[in-house]
Amino acid sequence: MPFGPDDLEQASRRKHADKPRPKGSLPYLPDEREPETLRAWLTRALRPPSNWGLSGFERTGRDGRDPCALAFVNGRESRRYRIKRQTDLMRSPRLTLASATDGWLAVPHLTAGEIEDVWAALCTLGRVLTEFDEPEQTREWVEAYLPATSTLAGFSLVPDSRHDALMAIRRAGEFRRGDAEQMRRGADPGLQRRPTRVVDAMTGEQWIRPGELAAYVRWVLGVEPLSHGTLRARLQEIGVDGRYFEDRRPPHPKLALYRLSESLIEGLEGA
Repeated sequence: MPFGPDDLEQASRRKHADKPRPKGSLPYLPDEREPETLRAWLTRALRPPSNWGLSGFERTGRDGRDPCALAFVNGRESRRYRIKRQTDLMRSPRLTLASATDGWLAVPHLTAGEIEDVWAALCTLGRVLTEFDEPEQTREWVEAYLPATSTLAGFSLVPDSRHDALMAIRRAGEFRRGDAEQMRRGADPGLQRRPTRVVDAMTGEQWIRPGELAAYVRWVLGVEPLSHGTLRARLQEIGVDGRYFEDRRPPHPKLALYRLSESLIEGLEGA
């Protein structure tokens, strides 16, 4: 059975059964430290839109000046919001999250005790990223990106067909910052330009554009700062290699692409 509001109320009252409901906006922080319980409580605290729930919390180090990120899902989509300094979230979650999410999260006014409880719950639920976690995090970026792509099929990057393929990719346009910000705001998908994923008609290999992946990671997932060199190095660690293509025939199209590893596309629907 799914964990619901009644379960949350019950979990919050077990230790404090003889006390009235607190004056603030939230029930007591549950004694249980099970992830499902904490996610439900934090979802109530952070107030995403209906049917959305908190799925994870990451800290890039334990220093208050280090960034952190919140992730949300609704069963079909996912969103990730990055906060530049953990201290901002610790001290003023309402204003910090209103700014970071453009008002997408409607955090209520919280008492000082509730703010402490929210931070404690986030730290209990979340994890601290280290250099050993980077490959896993990079893989999560690509796995979040792929469902957002639009498939370009019927072309091949083998030498005899390369010119047509490169021209087709060029005609598809490029997914840039403005498109990524529109996607993050949840604008009508029919009005959005989506990043391109090329499925080679002859080899079956799948390719994505470096700039489009970078735009998605920076402006949809909120990972900043992130240089192209850093992203390229991290992708190489998970088996995603870059290659430069060009064709001498006019108008001399040329393009750098990343080749997806087989493990990344195995579970991709319609791959």
